[in-house]
Order: sequence, then C-alpha cells, then structure tokens
Amino acid sequence: MTNWHNFVLKLSFMLLVDGDDDRTLDGLEYALKGDPNVTEVTNILPDGTFTPTNTTIEFRRDRDAKGLLHDILRASHASGPWTEAAVRHTLSSQWKMTGVFLTEDLVGNVTLTVPISVNTSREFWKLRLRLVDETP
Repeated sequence: MTNWHNFVLKLSFMLLVDGDDDRTLDGLEYALKGDPNVTEVTNILPDGTFTPTNTTIEFRRDRDAKGLLHDILRASHASGPWTEAAVRHTLSSQWKMTGVFLTEDLVGNVTLTVPISVNTSREFWKLRLRLVDETP
C-alpha cells in the first residue's frame, strides 16, 4: 500500500475518533491546528462575528498539514446549493476568492470578511475539508 493510501486510512480513522475526549474529533483537530492528543484549552472551531456591514469568519489551519485543503462555501439556504467563496485548488496555490476578502498570516490564522448585502436576508457558511494527493 502506498504512503498516500496509508495517510487516507489514518485520516479517515481520525475523523471518527476523539482520543482526548474533548468533544472535537481528531481529524478536525488536525485540520484546525489543534492537538488530537491534548484536551484543548481554547475552542479551535471556526468562529464568526457580525456587524451591520460585515460578517467575519475566523479559523486556524496547519499550513504544514499534508494532503488537506480547506474550502469556505456559502449558500442562501442550509440545504444548498453551496457555492465556493474561498478555495485553494492545490496545496501550493493561493486562495481563490469570490465576493469575499481573505487574509492568512504566516502561522495559519485565516480571516474571511464578507460584506453584507442589503439583498441578503440570511446566509449559511461551512468549512469543507478535502483530501488531495500531490505525491510525485
């Protein structure tokens, strides 16, 4: 079995396990720069703030995590359809944004700022995690 298959099997298992019993699955802790072996003191899940003009969504990602891409999706209904607001197509590519502003610092703190439209009564957001194989 290749290293990639071993990685996928290990990460798939992590997505179903909470080894440190902190109520956050190990796979999410890996994706959001937490430690799956230690109970987190602070909440590592994405957080949002709202003002009359903007919605801000913040999360952390491990820039060195191999084989994992983070995408930010939006929809006007919880059931979708979902569209890509900010995505990276490869591990080495820059963020591609549509109608949002995104900044990321050198340690993986990501801030997404969304201008609030007067035509939008509500909006739903989700963080999608994708496994990618970029082995040579």
